[in-house]
Amino acid sequence: MPVNTGWEGEGSVDVPGGRARCSGIKRISGLIYEETHGVLKVLLENVVQVAVTYTKHAKCKTVMAMDVVYALKHQECTLYGFSD
Repeated sequence: MPVNTGWEGEGSVDVPGGRARCSGIKRISGLIYEETHGVLKVLLENVVQVAVTYTKHAKCKTVMAMDVVYALKHQECTLYGFSD
């Protein structure tokens, strides 16, 4: 049974302006929404790919929080609040 990640047009990720409203924006253009959606999707795919690479290198089967933190550092998006 395939796992539903919400990336294939299902879930709240693809509701127009859903994420924008959560951050306090009242209205957003459709073109801006599509652009930010595409950029965030690419960033998330890259972070997940690097995090899985760290997990495989550690010979583990479970992606840990620090794998994601290191993947974000690799993408130059440092996440503060996690220590080494």
